[in-house]
Amino acid sequence: MNAPEEKDPFAQYLARMAGDLTPVVDGGAMAGSAIRREKRRRVVLTVAACLAVLVAMSGAMGAVGTVYANRQEPMPATSDSVQAEPSPSVPPSDDDGPAEHEPVRYVRTGGGELPVMPGVVHGVTDDGAAPYILGGLWYEVPAGGWTSVGDVAAGGRIGWASPDSELANERLGETLDLTVDDVVTDIELRNVPDASGWSAPDRDSGAMTLEIEGADLVVIEPFKVVTEERNGAETEVRPVKTRIRSGGEGWIIETRFPADDAGDAMLRDFLGNLWLNDYGEPDWYEPMFEYHELGPVEHAVPAGWTRATTGGLSYAYPERWRAAPRDDGMFGELVEVVSDETVTVAPEADPVARWSGYVESGDPGANFWPGVVDLSREGTSEIEVPGADYAVVQVIEESAAPGEEGPGSLFVEIHLHQEGNGNHAKVTLDFPGGDEGIELVRQFLGTLSYEN
Repeated sequence: MNAPEEKDPFAQYLARMAGDLTPVVDGGAMAGSAIRREKRRRVVLTVAACLAVLVAMSGAMGAVGTVYANRQEPMPATSDSVQAEPSPSVPPSDDDGPAEHEPVRYVRTGGGELPVMPGVVHGVTDDGAAPYILGGLWYEVPAGGWTSVGDVAAGGRIGWASPDSELANERLGETLDLTVDDVVTDIELRNVPDASGWSAPDRDSGAMTLEIEGADLVVIEPFKVVTEERNGAETEVRPVKTRIRSGGEGWIIETRFPADDAGDAMLRDFLGNLWLNDYGEPDWYEPMFEYHELGPVEHAVPAGWTRATTGGLSYAYPERWRAAPRDDGMFGELVEVVSDETVTVAPEADPVARWSGYVESGDPGANFWPGVVDLSREGTSEIEVPGADYAVVQVIEESAAPGEEGPGSLFVEIHLHQEGNGNHAKVTLDFPGGDEGIELVRQFLGTLSYEN
């Protein structure tokens, strides 16, 4: 008689818990940065690829491309009739805006030849813009409170609604339940696993290109301006479709920025911040995060710290902090720890803890964390924890935003498994940045142990 089939622990884990297991944990620390903090947390989850599922997408054109097909229109600062022969490369200008008389320069792309989009300067971002990654392509969401439609951590496809769009203003509370299939967003990105059949259009089609390291095809196709209602007023919008291919993998980006100088600058800045993860950070890229290796950890409880135990995991938290159980744990007992220091994030809002953390432990059984945690992530290291046969920590630091005083913040994520078929635990911490914060993380890690 055959032995009963034993389910893979990771498969069981996926069946029980699709997505992140702990409540939303703000990654930042400073007053007025609640939105930026949530964006930063989503970036961390995306980079970590926690349970990210790459949705197989076809290479078909999306809603905007279908509606505006065969209605291409040249962008401002381009020409319907371009030079017959390539011009010498023009050195970069200190001016961030488009050059009015920049000569047309052609480059090879996707088996064809297209003019380079003028006026694009790499690395131009506004304070509050946030980086995200989709299937290996990094992009920067403009500042101002854009609303995601879909799961930024799920891979495959994501949309973003601009702050002044009806979607963002009238359906903001519903956006988490919407998908990109339900609406037309102002930025939509799709990852296409097989783009080998893509090719560049004719050089006089009105399409343009950009040079992105590692990309063998970049095609930017502007369509005719359309009029739609935004904030109760008619607004002209310019749909643009961009295709990028690296090897056989591709990305389709459809943007709908205002058809004015500000919107055209936003498009150029958006395209100028695209880069491929496999080819490393470009020279012009200024990372939002710094990754830390912690080094040796001393196992001890600092004086004045308070000991606690959750689901068999023993730990301690700093003096004057407090802990409270939560009833929304996903796989075990859940406790929130918060600092006595508070911050007000909005004029009429109640103060909230400036620093905090979550500890969740439970669900005994075979260790499923190796199927979830990527040890190759930057800032990730294995640590020794008494009573644990698996303990991994990742530490990411975000610097303070321009105009903010004090340190930046540390986002710390710890995954543990008790020896044998013991409990699983996940700890997330939002601690102050800088050397003081790193030492605080080391002290916290030194308090961890599993009770016998």
